[in-house]
Amino acid sequence: MGTSKTSSARTSALKVIDRTLHGLDLQAALNAALETQALSGPDKNLATQLVYGFFRLQLRLEFILTVYLTQGKAFLPTPVFRTLSLGVYEICFLDRIPDYATVNWYVQKIKKGFSSRLGGVANAVLRRVCREKKEIASREFYAHDHPDQVTFWSRLYACPDWIIRICLQAFDPEKTEILLERSLHPPPVGLRMNSTVPGWSKLYAQYRETDNCIHCLDHGLALTTVQDSHIRSAEKEGLLTRQSLAAQEALEQEHPQSWPGPIWDACAGRGLKTGQLLESGCTKLWASDLHLVKMLSCQRELARLHLPQIPLFAADAAKPPFHRIRPQTILLDVPCSGLGVLSRRPDIKVKRSPQDLVNLVQRQSSLLASCLAILPRGGRLVYISCTLNPEENEQLIRTALKQGHRSTKLQSEHHPDPTNLLGEYFYTASITY
Repeated sequence: MGTSKTSSARTSALKVIDRTLHGLDLQAALNAALETQALSGPDKNLATQLVYGFFRLQLRLEFILTVYLTQGKAFLPTPVFRTLSLGVYEICFLDRIPDYATVNWYVQKIKKGFSSRLGGVANAVLRRVCREKKEIASREFYAHDHPDQVTFWSRLYACPDWIIRICLQAFDPEKTEILLERSLHPPPVGLRMNSTVPGWSKLYAQYRETDNCIHCLDHGLALTTVQDSHIRSAEKEGLLTRQSLAAQEALEQEHPQSWPGPIWDACAGRGLKTGQLLESGCTKLWASDLHLVKMLSCQRELARLHLPQIPLFAADAAKPPFHRIRPQTILLDVPCSGLGVLSRRPDIKVKRSPQDLVNLVQRQSSLLASCLAILPRGGRLVYISCTLNPEENEQLIRTALKQGHRSTKLQSEHHPDPTNLLGEYFYTASITY
């Protein structure tokens, strides 16, 4: 791999990391960088790997550095510490680039950007990391000072202790460790076949017969690897959509074909579940989102898939805009903490806080109460979240049912399953009136 190209990939990765930590969504920041930077295919892959690897392992990388920084983390400027962290990731978790090349690039980067003294610190630390890679790879490295279980897991699995405690509220220690370990690996690529477009079944059969298909539904698959150019071609034809298979399964297990219409997709976002509903035959459908820009994306997505035009509008689901005609089914795919999709969105681990969960639960409660209030007799509300947090899932549902003054009841409920192979976890509940 050429030095100049590798340099471009690293530089792009550091910019994406900075923008993500300053509030941008990780994938959005990465997409913007890859579109504007003149990177080759391999360098785009390397930049992607560096960025996602950094966020999946950030807390572990920081712990490694604190072991080797004799003066502690505080004496280093934050950008230097972040750059060093990425260097540690490259040395310990990538094997395509020689260690000496990695050390040289990061040392020079810090020397030129900050000072020769800090460059010397970087050189000493990174060379020691190179010498002690085997020790760093062992579980014992993270337990050398005999920490408690949560602290040990926080270091080893690069997960904040408050998230680990939430997992332990929902699952036993064995299942919690499974979740934490799987959060360090990319989830499989999910594809949803568009059964309304001729040729979908042939394409589905081709993917299903490959060795890298690890799980499938009637119209969806989870693949360990994909040929991106082939996927892009099929996307242009409207034959498929990239969508997490775990997300597809969450909707399918609530049997949308049996829902009474009209159906209101109340937090539609850019329309992944809207498209899934239309493809499954739920054509008496309305979709809205609080943000108009997301509705415009949804409109483009449905057009790409050659799906029927349906009413799309910007609206706050906490203030349902219905008077005379009301939906018979409400799909409430709520904004949530995302703790069930850390493998896909690892930046959540360092960008979320416990206070965020308090605010989210308040928002979810408002959405749920408002939507239940307009549910007609014989109607249904389907609640979906991509979090493991009981306060956003079963506790929220039970509180809403207890506080409601109507004859609503819990019809079905599906909890996140840490043992599934998909590495992403959803909660669903169906409430009928």
